[in-house]
This record gives sequence, C-alpha cells and structure tokens, in this order.
Amino acid sequence: MAEYLNSCLTDEDIQEITGLEQPAAQCRALDKLGVKYSKRRDGKPRTTWRLYEDAIQEKQYTVEPDFSVFAKEKQYG
Repeated sequence: MAEYLNSCLTDEDIQEITGLEQPAAQCRALDKLGVKYSKRRDGKPRTTWRLYEDAIQEKQYTVEPDFSVFAKEKQYG
C-alpha cells in the first residue's frame, strides 16, 4: 500500500483525474483541487498518489454546508 501511495501518477492518470489533455489546463485543475505537484521540463504536472489523495480528503473535510437556506423562511399565504 505504501508503495502505491508514493508512486507517481502517470500522464494517463492525470488526464483521467482532470479530464483534460493540455498540461497547463491540467495544472490549473490540480491547483483547484489543492493537489501539490511539480512540473516537468515539458510543462506536464507530476505528483504522487499520496499528495492527490491527501488533497481530496482535505477538501472533503473543509467543505461547509450552506446554512443560509434555513435563514429564509418561506411564507405561504
């Protein structure tokens, strides 16, 4: 398991995760997800499964519910 988490995502993995082919667009998508990465000389992002999964887990715990919908009471008349 530890070997898996420390291994790098392949170009195909990054394309699958981001849904994008262009390296610059992939970097923007990883930035939005909060995934730390480095760039190769050709501009393609490189990251590990651990960094990807840590960012996804952190994002899940930092999302707060929108309670503003409860502040507005609907008036029925």
